[in-house]
Amino acid sequence: MELRSKLVELSELKAIKQKKKFLEGCSEEALKTIWDEYERKQLEDVNKKLTEVILEKFSHLMGELNFIRDKYKLSKDLQDNDLLKDDMKKIVGYVTPYLPFVGIVSGGITVAGHVVENNTQESKPKPQKDTRQQTELLQDQPSKEKDPQ
Repeated sequence: MELRSKLVELSELKAIKQKKKFLEGCSEEALKTIWDEYERKQLEDVNKKLTEVILEKFSHLMGELNFIRDKYKLSKDLQDNDLLKDDMKKIVGYVTPYLPFVGIVSGGITVAGHVVENNTQESKPKPQKDTRQQTELLQDQPSKEKDPQ
């Protein structure tokens, strides 16, 4: 598929701001510039989304490890930190070409969180009934039967 027709299709989908009529009159060099800008924007959006996912998964894992009290508050605080998000986007941008399996890493963090959650639930002592104490309580209660007097 030719570059011009790809851009026209993107224009019709409103994925780019240029109109079909404008694209039909553009030189090949201008089309290449528009395409490069579209790809840069797409990569920026992917990096932004991956950053959000990484921060959310990190918060979830810290919560499951009981390192924090409120994983949702931590996630919100991290998402609201623009300096952190900018740095994370840069790191993601550097790493992504060399680590094409970011989704698998994200899934791995999710699985780790569930494993930790499961293990912490199993390791919590289950309340056991003290039958001796219950028996004593029952013996101390007055009988509900009528006293024959």
